[in-house]
Amino acid sequence: MQRNNLPLFFMLIAGAITCVLTLVNGYTLNEMLIRLLVVLIVFYFLGSLLRGCLDMFEKQNREAQEALTKAQEEALKAIEEAQKKEEVREKESDEDTTAGRE
Repeated sequence: MQRNNLPLFFMLIAGAITCVLTLVNGYTLNEMLIRLLVVLIVFYFLGSLLRGCLDMFEKQNREAQEALTKAQEEALKAIEEAQKKEEVREKESDEDTTAGRE
């Protein structure tokens, strides 16, 4: 999942809300711009932090999935080897049984 634009999205939404609220509350232009700048910087930082956390969680999930897949493959190999050994034992016991009868 692409998360590169997440901080920008957060920043722009927060900026739009700030613009509307400052216009409705009747702030002066300088006050509006200062509040808008602060909000844009804060929400860009928060969006970047959220993106970093989500990327870290995705990396952990990917590593866990790879480890699980590897463990499943090893278990399948062990089962196949055990089945082959059992087949060999059955053949040997069948041969011993037929050899004993003769």
